[in-house]
Amino acid sequence: MGGLWNIKSVVKADGTVVPYAGRCASQKDYIDVYGAGYMAEKYFFEDCATLYTKFVQFTFDQNYKINTANSFLFDGATIKNMTKTSFTIEFSQPKTAEFEYFSVTNSKSVLFEKR
Repeated sequence: MGGLWNIKSVVKADGTVVPYAGRCASQKDYIDVYGAGYMAEKYFFEDCATLYTKFVQFTFDQNYKINTANSFLFDGATIKNMTKTSFTIEFSQPKTAEFEYFSVTNSKSVLFEKR
């Protein structure tokens, strides 16, 4: 799971796919997953040069349910469909998928793709 992952899209509870839209048109927001339970959410500003970084500590159980102390997006989500090029986090109940500058109500999952 380590590495850089672009935020690709959000799937709503009704199956509607909402493409992720960050503030920068030429750079994609992403997460940087380090080893040992650390990741950073990386969000570009409109100037496409400045990054806002939110550091997140996490663990997950044997069923890949994520436990975090400081990320509403990831806390309680379950990692699904993990491949070398993509993975999904799925919520047990629909909720608002909140990113730094983008949110989607009634969301069921978020898709990430290898950067």
